[in-house]
Amino acid sequence: MGYYRKSYELVGYAYQSEYLCPTCTIVALHDEGRISEKYTGVTADIVIEAYASNYAGERDVPHPIFVDHLEEGDLCHCCGGEL
Repeated sequence: MGYYRKSYELVGYAYQSEYLCPTCTIVALHDEGRISEKYTGVTADIVIEAYASNYAGERDVPHPIFVDHLEEGDLCHCCGGEL
């Protein structure tokens, strides 16, 4: 029996008008100086949740993308990986 993705499965984040995988989202936030090295080795959902809670009023907060938000062929805009 194969693996079927659930509609509520988190697959990435919408950030600055792009779809990014969790890893690329963290890299983008780090490269912009928005998160520090202390988050190295922590899962993406924890990092982004902490970031979003600190910058809740800002427009450029990563928003979660779930399987049911995707269209066929949607890829990470940074690494090109499947979401």
